[in-house]
Amino acid sequence: MSNCNDTTSTKPTEVSNVIKADVNFTVLQGDTFDVVASFFDALDRPLNFTGATLYMQIQTTEYVNAVPALQNGSGFVVSGNTLSFNYIVPLDVDLYYYDLQCTFASGVKKTLMGGKFKVLREITSI
Repeated sequence: MSNCNDTTSTKPTEVSNVIKADVNFTVLQGDTFDVVASFFDALDRPLNFTGATLYMQIQTTEYVNAVPALQNGSGFVVSGNTLSFNYIVPLDVDLYYYDLQCTFASGVKKTLMGGKFKVLREITSI
């Protein structure tokens, strides 16, 4: 999904070539957002998130945070190069915007993906 050299080679970690992927999501209000995203480097090797901190922010069109930032263990789980989201959507029906930012162990910050986060009205509520 994103391009970045990882630490599996003998070279130092290089993250200058990360390209933000534009990914839009449509979810139903109150449902679980259960998406899995995997990231690979330019040579199609799994990206290594060891020592990295990842945050996802969802905002309204007025750039107001709609929910607290999602992070590892709170909204998603990081395993190797994969993020597994398991987040019950508490948002009102609307169009939001999000991005996922990574601060690598080296201190370099990169936005890995972002886009629209559209919440549709649920019909059935259990």
